[in-house]
Amino acid sequence: MDKAYKVGRKVYFNDRLKQVFFHGKLTYPLYVQMTFDRKPIYFKSYYFELFSKPRYVIFMDGKMYGPKLEDIVKKEEELIDYIVDKNQSDFSLDLFKQEYAFYSKDLCDVMEEGFIEYLFVFFQDEGMPALAYYRTARQQIPNPV
Repeated sequence: MDKAYKVGRKVYFNDRLKQVFFHGKLTYPLYVQMTFDRKPIYFKSYYFELFSKPRYVIFMDGKMYGPKLEDIVKKEEELIDYIVDKNQSDFSLDLFKQEYAFYSKDLCDVMEEGFIEYLFVFFQDEGMPALAYYRTARQQIPNPV
């Protein structure tokens, strides 16, 4: 008879590392610890890295408003729970890492290159090549931020 192992998870701020800026506020990076069969794995939170990007901040009234860290922790826990529940019968840490990498992809990042190519062709076909070249030339210039 196989012993059923419990899957443990902990989403925490790694205070062993140097603090980083998260939309203007200093905080420790968010990490995840998964434990199964008495074997732990540690990895950086994908959602913390994703929502740290400048495109997820809104400027209103001269202030920066970014996602709340509590919401990021909640999203991380929801994803972990979903993967664990989905693979309850044949769970392993290797399978978890694969599923985590698959389900935590940002679709905007995945589709961005294809969309830029589509815009280039669209503007060319519509007789506005200046807009097509402006966009592709702008893509080559590094962001000054």
